[in-house]
Amino acid sequence: MERPVTFENQGQQIVGILHMPERETPAPGVVLCHGFTGTKSEAHWIFVKLARRLAAEGMAVLRFDFRGSGDSAGEFKDVTISGEVSDARRAVEFLAEQPGVERTRLGIVGLSLGGCVAASVAGESPLIGATVLWAPVHDPDVVFARFLPEHVAFPHEFAPGMLLGRAFVDELPHIDPVATLTKTRGPVLILHGANDQSLPPDLSTSYAEALKAAGVPCEREVIEGADHTFSGVKDEQIVIERTVGWLRKHLAAGAAAPVRKATYADAGVDIARASVTKEKLKALVRQSYTPQVLGDLGAFGGLFAAEFPGVADPVLVASTDSVGTKLKVAVMANKHDTVGADIVNHCVNDILVMGARPLFFLDYIGMGRHSSHVVLDIVAGVARACAKVGCALIGGETAELPDMYRPGEYDLAGTVVGVVGRSRILQGDEIAPGDMVIGLGSDGLHTNGYSLARKLCFEQAGWTVDTYIPEWNATVAEALLRPHRCYLNPLAPLLADGLIRGMAHITGGGITDNLARILPEGTAAHLRRDAWPVPPIFRTLVELGRMDPDEAYRTFNMGVGMTLVVASAHAERVMERLSASGERVWRIGHIAGGSRSVHYE
Repeated sequence: MERPVTFENQGQQIVGILHMPERETPAPGVVLCHGFTGTKSEAHWIFVKLARRLAAEGMAVLRFDFRGSGDSAGEFKDVTISGEVSDARRAVEFLAEQPGVERTRLGIVGLSLGGCVAASVAGESPLIGATVLWAPVHDPDVVFARFLPEHVAFPHEFAPGMLLGRAFVDELPHIDPVATLTKTRGPVLILHGANDQSLPPDLSTSYAEALKAAGVPCEREVIEGADHTFSGVKDEQIVIERTVGWLRKHLAAGAAAPVRKATYADAGVDIARASVTKEKLKALVRQSYTPQVLGDLGAFGGLFAAEFPGVADPVLVASTDSVGTKLKVAVMANKHDTVGADIVNHCVNDILVMGARPLFFLDYIGMGRHSSHVVLDIVAGVARACAKVGCALIGGETAELPDMYRPGEYDLAGTVVGVVGRSRILQGDEIAPGDMVIGLGSDGLHTNGYSLARKLCFEQAGWTVDTYIPEWNATVAEALLRPHRCYLNPLAPLLADGLIRGMAHITGGGITDNLARILPEGTAAHLRRDAWPVPPIFRTLVELGRMDPDEAYRTFNMGVGMTLVVASAHAERVMERLSASGERVWRIGHIAGGSRSVHYE
């Protein structure tokens, strides 16, 4: 017997079809989750045939339209995966409440994105005892990235007549069906077409590997010749019969519940998934290798030959730092491929001011739940930045800490080790009254001042990452995520020629605190604030915060990312060479007698 049914979720009506078997004893039940653009009412669709076949075998079946699709309430532009998971969970509860349905014997089936939804429900609902996934989406963020232009405007026409909303995309990094499914209490069957062009069959191996590592019984079969929706007559018959037989076995009365062993994944740490990511990282990391690198990624430590040709009496210089709360903007914008350059360039600049060139780098990523694509984006940025400055990325650590970070958030830190000849160490000792102070332009905020900048932009101004600011000629995300500028390549030749007496990397504390750090006793720096143009982003932030100028110059770099102190006789020569290398450069002040302080005129 088939009949239309309705039920509510979050105040909106969901429409479905309930298939009830003709039997006197309570029947097991199965909920069907269709794909992203499907509906329950497609008369020739495989799910309709599956539902009728399951009912003929004595099982109650509910197929339904997610809110925003088919006959259910809502609009497609408001659809989110978390919303569909909520709908499917409610569908399971509704089926369990029906007379004649045995609530202790329930299963769920999902196709494509519906597979992602079914996996998420199975991992969260104690009612689900068996799960079948057909060509399931394993990582929504990766899968949907292929269909979204880089600067997509919302609502976006994902398919003819179907407008995709911003909320759907914003939550993609936080949806992890593979990790969620590892918490299911029942066995899992995965069926995938060998000729699936939408989701190649190897993608579903991530489910099988994670379930195996978590101790969850799992079977995975690839159907030869089948496409994404098993549209061939023979393929359709194979997948329906395999599903029906499997559910009949695992939802039968008296079926033994599988024994599930406790694993590290139960606590939120997915070792198997992290191992897969590590293998993918190797190719990225090798791009940064120099001849001094020994071994490969994966050992307990990185090996680097201590050979420094051309460096007399070599001294190692090391520095560690983090990207800080700029990462929150990256998470909000779902853009993680620039923060790797931020940490490398910041650290390289820190040892550059001591006269050192970088040798090798180590990174640290800590996150609440392992996300392969986020890690790969970050490390790709780290490796590219290292390669640009001849620095080898020889190792690092990616830690999954579910109790330390909120879902979707992560931390990024790095350590650089460089070398300088002892006689070439730059510590500002030779700085003297009469020397000139030269400023090099920054590319936005670099990696400092973001706690205040975020407060001003998102809380006070009420902007989002997509808000376009005409004065900046950029969106908020584009402006705030501009990578930290690296000054090694333009400054290394000047250091080699002995033209620089001191350098200060303008980071936390601004020009005021950082320039003072390199001044010897008996000297002070006198700067002119009108000597360089303050970029619009800083003018906007100062205006929003009604900031006192002294506070602004101790919080932000105000357009100057590096300062040099040079002898007056060398100032013009240094500025000409920097300009020729593409740097924006200004004579911003001079050194006078004083008490290791910075004064503005």
